[in-house]
Amino acid sequence: MAAAGVNPMRAAVADLVDGCGAGLRVADEPALYTLIPLSLLERYPTLPDPDLLADVHRLVADGRVFDPQRYAPDMGLRRRLDVELTERNQVRKFARYYPRPTDTSF
Repeated sequence: MAAAGVNPMRAAVADLVDGCGAGLRVADEPALYTLIPLSLLERYPTLPDPDLLADVHRLVADGRVFDPQRYAPDMGLRRRLDVELTERNQVRKFARYYPRPTDTSF
């Protein structure tokens, strides 16, 4: 929700702690939420709809990609290394178990 423009914690605090509801807020900013490396998304397109795939490419180009593993305040050296190794492992596993995209693969 925060990636789409509404921070749910601010709304909860305003309502429950401050006692003043902030009113209806709509999370309508387009965003791509992902836990896999973008290289896998490109290699194994899971989106049969060309318009939706075009939207994904536009969001990537616009920098509207959000990965909770890459939360900036948590990105110390050890965390960066863990995330990098995890993503490399995902790429390795896909290369081993899904060497090429098929109609029935992810």
